[in-house]
Amino acid sequence: MPPDWSTVRALHGHSDAAMAYDAARRRIVLFGGFETFMGRMLGDTWEWDGVNWVQASPRTTPSPRGESAIVYDAARQRIVLFGGVGDSGPLADTWEWDGLDWVQRTSLNVPSARHDHRMAYDAARQRVVLVGGISSGNGLADTWEWDGANWTLRSAVSGMGVRFAHAMAYDVARQRVVLYGGASPSEVMADTWEWDGIAWTQRNPLANPGRLFKHAMAYDLVRQRIVLMGGANSGMGSSKTWEWTGIDWVPRVSSQNPGVRSYHSMAYDAGRQRVVLVGGLGSGYESDTWEWDGLDWSAVSIQPAARMGHGLVYDMGRRRTVLFGGANGRLLGDTWEWDGGRWQQRAPRAAPLARRDHAMVYDAARQRVIMFGGAAAGGLMADTWEWDGAMWMLRLPQNSPTAREMHAMAYDNARQRVVLFGGRTVGSASYLSDTWEWDGNNWQQLMPGTSPPGLHQHAMAFHVGRQRVVLFGGFGNSPPNADTWEWSGFTWSQRTTGTAPARRFGHAMAYDAAGQRVVLFGGNDLGSPRVPPGFSDVWDFDGVAWTQRSTGTDPGPHTRHAMVYEAARDRMLVFGGAITHWRGTAFPLSTTWLYSRRAPAQTQSVGVACASAGSPDLRSNSLPYLGNPRFELRLSGARPFAAVVFGLAASRQPLVFGACTLQLQVPFITLATMGDAAGFASMPRIAIPSTFALRGAQLFGQAFAVDAQSPPFGLAFTPALVLTLGD
Repeated sequence: MPPDWSTVRALHGHSDAAMAYDAARRRIVLFGGFETFMGRMLGDTWEWDGVNWVQASPRTTPSPRGESAIVYDAARQRIVLFGGVGDSGPLADTWEWDGLDWVQRTSLNVPSARHDHRMAYDAARQRVVLVGGISSGNGLADTWEWDGANWTLRSAVSGMGVRFAHAMAYDVARQRVVLYGGASPSEVMADTWEWDGIAWTQRNPLANPGRLFKHAMAYDLVRQRIVLMGGANSGMGSSKTWEWTGIDWVPRVSSQNPGVRSYHSMAYDAGRQRVVLVGGLGSGYESDTWEWDGLDWSAVSIQPAARMGHGLVYDMGRRRTVLFGGANGRLLGDTWEWDGGRWQQRAPRAAPLARRDHAMVYDAARQRVIMFGGAAAGGLMADTWEWDGAMWMLRLPQNSPTAREMHAMAYDNARQRVVLFGGRTVGSASYLSDTWEWDGNNWQQLMPGTSPPGLHQHAMAFHVGRQRVVLFGGFGNSPPNADTWEWSGFTWSQRTTGTAPARRFGHAMAYDAAGQRVVLFGGNDLGSPRVPPGFSDVWDFDGVAWTQRSTGTDPGPHTRHAMVYEAARDRMLVFGGAITHWRGTAFPLSTTWLYSRRAPAQTQSVGVACASAGSPDLRSNSLPYLGNPRFELRLSGARPFAAVVFGLAASRQPLVFGACTLQLQVPFITLATMGDAAGFASMPRIAIPSTFALRGAQLFGQAFAVDAQSPPFGLAFTPALVLTLGD
């Protein structure tokens, strides 16, 4: 199978996702959204248990979309989704999530296709309330209700007028749906309205959060307050938190907060008594999760924040990928490690100053990550640091390159030297063309007779087969180039390669040891006609010629990202970077991409159910991918409150008992639990190791529920579930 791109199964930076709390299953459920600003549409379903986000694997799902709305129907214990915008435009479909699958619902009456509408659940009247939105470019002012079977138009035109991108929440104590702000084609609003099941009434509080759209609200059940955070307006947007008391809006001050944020999602986790905020547009396309406890916001760090201009290195000795720094509207100084399945933030006692556009490389002989230079708050840096897996250490060499940013480094395995070339510094000759080497103790400047011109935002990688450092692209005083250069340890020589990648800068390169190729991905070009500008192409250099690789999945244009080759897992890993909006603004990314010969994780049902009545079924909450932190088997269709046993085995040998078949051979895990009133039960979660050697391994699961009328043992049998571990 040729290499292809896949995203790491983590909640990536996104906007305009729909989110609600499933009280029966004590999970926050998130669906869809945009992976970039009005860009790639998502159709994935995620669940948050207070610790981890895990991607669900329903058999049926709504089509990819953004700007839809979902809400939890407590009477029917279902999450209801309506509308949104998909590839073909606004949608008018209704879906329900039961904890295992999405089911499309039909009704006699249906609201018109729309997006950027809002919904709330009126618990007193047991109705889902839908208001406004956009349909084919036109704003809407209607109010609809869903009773679990049909949509009913309650008001075709309300006193509120046309609006979209507003926020709504249900005030349980006062039994009112509360709406705030939003936009119309002519203005952004700052008004507060309440719905009592009959009519909308405008409230006139003494204070309000100001004109906002794309903000979010959630009702804090314990404190009996509606919490509002963020939003966009005609200025920079809002980072403020407000609460609605039922009489007035009150600003809240916290020691920390998610920062300026819009297009995000919020829901109240009743089990943990926290308001949960996810994603949206902040400094970039955010992937972070925050919680509000009524007093303060706290960040739940699951993966690195969106960034560009960061450093990324694969530590071969520890089989970890190390990330440091970068920028996303602010300079970052955090250290993260990737173990092949998940990111973990490290907290060393000392660390380099926060910075961007530095260079990092792994010194294999000394088993250290080496970092040099970059741009910090005080200006350009000329410091050398080492990371040994536990701490950062500042080195004080006798000689050192001048302060710079956007330079490139590569490790020469043959000569056991770190090679540095170019970058940008301060002054009239701001683009550098100098070559330096680091031997573990000191920097030495080399004076080759031939050298590339002054460059920055170029990329370098060491080709092991040819024992040469390869340099491609970048730009300086002249436009971006498409030149290929090699460093022999003594001199630079320009290569003539025939076909080559287009001229570019801000790309990334790494050496594929198994394929014996230098791999190049992405970049940008001044004056590119692309919207958004940039490249998403992949090229291989075998030491003689460049070859473009076709991929089934397109990760989208990336620039100022970073890429490494994970030798232990035979794949490329790309993190972060930026996508440039058509207005010229660079939005940082937080997605982790893998480029490899894929071995996808899969599940397959085998056999048939056996029960006195009904058809018990066995499903998984998500795919059995390596590094899955919360994998569960889930049983549905059993008798109410039945005792249930889940089994997992490494092999399958069907053993027939009349009409029933035991599929497992010597289960190595058996877990007992109790089902609920609906005949639903879930296995206590297990974590799947990220061990690469498990790729392609199979496990077999089956569940058994007490059913006194079911032969042969008073047990109902589910079919078996074949679990193939993979990516």
